[in-house]
Amino acid sequence: MEYLLLLMFVAVLGNFIIRKVVARIDREPAVPETMATDPKKLASVSPQEVLKAWGHVAENPSVQIAGPIHPSIAAYLRRYEMIAPDKFLKVLDRSLAAQPFKENEAFTQIGVWGNGSEVLVRRDASDARVYLADIEDATPEQPEVLAESFEQYLREAWLHYLDSQE
Repeated sequence: MEYLLLLMFVAVLGNFIIRKVVARIDREPAVPETMATDPKKLASVSPQEVLKAWGHVAENPSVQIAGPIHPSIAAYLRRYEMIAPDKFLKVLDRSLAAQPFKENEAFTQIGVWGNGSEVLVRRDASDARVYLADIEDATPEQPEVLAESFEQYLREAWLHYLDSQE
C-alpha cells in the first residue's frame, strides 16, 4: 500500500514538472520558419528590386480576380502576369487568382511558396495581409500570416529564395 502511494506521488510530481517545462517552452512566441526573423535583413530588400528581377509585366491589365481583395494586391495582379524566380517559388501568379481557394473560399490563392504551400490573400478588401497554408502549424482552413503587406511578402520571398540557394 505504501509503495502504491509513493508511486502515485512520484507520478503526480513528474506530471507537474513536465507541465512546467512545457509551459516555459510555450511562452516563447512562435515565428514561422518561412518568415525572416531579422528586421534589418528584411528592410534591406527593396520591393522594386524584387519586381525588377522577377516580375513579368502583363500585356493586358484586365484580370479576373475572385475578390474582393485588398486594392494594393489587386494592383499587382493587374500590373504583373507573374512574379517568380523559378517554377517552384511563384510569388504572384495571375492565373491562380481567378477563382476562390477550393479548401477555404474566404481566400484566393495568388502564389506558391518554395515548398509547395499555397500563398493566399483574404477575400476582404480591408485585409492587406498575405497568408500561407499547408505548413507545419497552418492548414487551408486556418492559414498563417506570412506578411502584413504585399511589399513585406516580396521581401520575405526574396530572402527565402536566397536562403534556399545556399
